[in-house]
Amino acid sequence: MPLDFIRINPNVTPDAFFYGSKLVNLTQQLRATIDLLDQLKAIMDHQNTGVNFATIEATFGLPSGSGQTVYDLLNGTSLALRGTAQNNNAMSLIDRVG
Repeated sequence: MPLDFIRINPNVTPDAFFYGSKLVNLTQQLRATIDLLDQLKAIMDHQNTGVNFATIEATFGLPSGSGQTVYDLLNGTSLALRGTAQNNNAMSLIDRVG
């Protein structure tokens, strides 16, 4: 396995402190987002039959008939963040759910 970890040294210059810290923060937020996606998707995976998404709707407070749409957007977002699919589900999730 290659040694390819990129260590950020924010103490080199004031700019490096400012932007390097933001970059570290971004990577931490992305990690937290992927972990949360995994958690929510696991819950949803155990609450649908692939046909009936009513339990997901009840658990997450979704309007009737929207469970599969939200599940699909969440799943697509997870796939996109992992680099296994190229889609706009994350933007649709942000725009449509809330």
